[in-house]
Amino acid sequence: AREKDHPPGNPQQIGPHAILIVGRLSAEQKHKGHDHLLEAMPQILNAVPDAQLIITGEGTDQKRRESKAQELNIAEQIIFTGWANENQLHALYQQCALFAMPSEGDGFGIVFLEAMATGLPCVGLKNAAAAEIFEDEKSGILVDREDRAGMANGLSTLLLDEGQRERLGAAGQKRYQSMFQGRHYAERLQSILQDQLGI
Repeated sequence: AREKDHPPGNPQQIGPHAILIVGRLSAEQKHKGHDHLLEAMPQILNAVPDAQLIITGEGTDQKRRESKAQELNIAEQIIFTGWANENQLHALYQQCALFAMPSEGDGFGIVFLEAMATGLPCVGLKNAAAAEIFEDEKSGILVDREDRAGMANGLSTLLLDEGQRERLGAAGQKRYQSMFQGRHYAERLQSILQDQLGI
């Protein structure tokens, strides 16, 4: 059984320029963007030498991603925390500098909302679920998944600009509070039912 109070990974090793991604590490979940972030890390480290990538989740593809980090010579800057419960995730959202998930193919990014609720600035993909959750350069940052240099540059710039992170995090949190709580979904559903069914 998993120990509820045991912290995932080694949170005391998490520094001030940590990027967090949360998601299952299975071959079927490659669309989440873990590999894209790993491949962006060498360029990010050129600009931000103490940058870290914190990978939270478990699955059968973890060993391959650990090997990839070794091949890219970035293993010391990558922390695999393993599975995390709700309290541990909340602590990670509080500790990390930003949340990034260049995921395509997801219907909706609940983890973005979890990060936004804590005031953690988010980076996601253009033309994907993230674009429906936050506004580019207002309440988050949207990047092009295939433009690795652009993604690395965007993440590096955000890591180095604490003021921008604070502004985006505050705006994201406000957007979450004003649009994505239970009552907002109920209001939108009621509106749809009224329009479609006359209820």
